[in-house]
Amino acid sequence: MDEITNQVIKTIKNGYYTYNLKVGNIIDLISFITGKDENTILKENNWKIDQSIYSIEYKNEDIKIFGSIISYFKKDPFTNDLMILSYYDKKLSMIIFDIIKQNEYRIDKNNVLSALPVFSNNDFINSIELEDYYNNIKIDFSEYDYKKYIENDWFIDLLIILKNGLYGSNYNYIDYLQNSIRESFYLGVIKLIKKQMLAKLVINIEYFLNIDWVNKKLYEYSLKLKRREKLSSFYSSLSIGNDIMIGLEFIIGSFEFLPAGNYILGVYLFIAGSSQLLIRPGITIARNVHLNMIHKKKIRI
Repeated sequence: MDEITNQVIKTIKNGYYTYNLKVGNIIDLISFITGKDENTILKENNWKIDQSIYSIEYKNEDIKIFGSIISYFKKDPFTNDLMILSYYDKKLSMIIFDIIKQNEYRIDKNNVLSALPVFSNNDFINSIELEDYYNNIKIDFSEYDYKKYIENDWFIDLLIILKNGLYGSNYNYIDYLQNSIRESFYLGVIKLIKKQMLAKLVINIEYFLNIDWVNKKLYEYSLKLKRREKLSSFYSSLSIGNDIMIGLEFIIGSFEFLPAGNYILGVYLFIAGSSQLLIRPGITIARNVHLNMIHKKKIRI
């Protein structure tokens, strides 16, 4: 293995998100930096395209290739946005990487999969080359570019998480994990990254959160969440009350079937209890319909 290839392997393996990473996912990066075609790389190193990188050993030597790595990843808007984000906010970028990794079956670009371990490598993140690149790029931010997204719940959820990270003690990792499961949240975040809009938003989040129409939307969204919480609490109490009544009716009805009991009253109690068993799914259906109506309601600004 030549020195440059060795350094690429070392950089990748010393980062995170290498699980299930194959030679085929990183070979384009190696080809770009070394100037060799993929077949030559495979032949010289006796690699197979579907070989796991875990099986590849490297020498603990250091040569400077971070500049070339930056040149490779900055070509693609997606990886360029992730690279800027990883330098500006390592903790947040790691959470974003987790979301991408959890949904890697949706990713069909090898450069994205090879970017995650590189951008999580401390030596790369703290390198002078990445610092120089960040300081020399021009980041144009316009709040109006994001106005079309403000109507989407996934974007508001993202703003709330970023706000909690800015003004709270930390980013709520659990919130991110819960949101990453949602299709709309994942696709929305990916859309921002593809358009190189996520890093800009994070860098300018304090300014963005102080814009009047953003504050208005966040406030109205919080009211919508409170309405949902109240409805959930109401239907939950209703369901619990119904279940208690069912239990009491069946218990009392059973006692009425004893020799000294009132047989007719017991029958009526059983009929009432059985009827209320049908009410239970009705409460659940009503709750879901009501909450769905609130969820779909658009708040125009």
